[in-house]
Amino acid sequence: MKLLMRLLLTTCLLVTHTGGPLLATIDVVPGQRYTFSSIDVVADPTDPPSLIGDALALKTGEPIVAQRVQGAEAQIAVSLPQNGYP
Repeated sequence: MKLLMRLLLTTCLLVTHTGGPLLATIDVVPGQRYTFSSIDVVADPTDPPSLIGDALALKTGEPIVAQRVQGAEAQIAVSLPQNGYP
């Protein structure tokens, strides 16, 4: 309840709360999804040269999803040591 009140107040809405139940309706209109327009890997050279790119499970044009980005980062962090890189 406190979080909802803080959110409503910080968005410049006039709210009067008397201690009873608080009902809020939030209308959301989804917009266009963000996608990867390019993916640039900046790293020291590896052998094979495609080691990081092959481990990166992200492709241009795909929607940006935080869990997938974190998973791709984790996969690279696992792949490099498995191939002799610290």
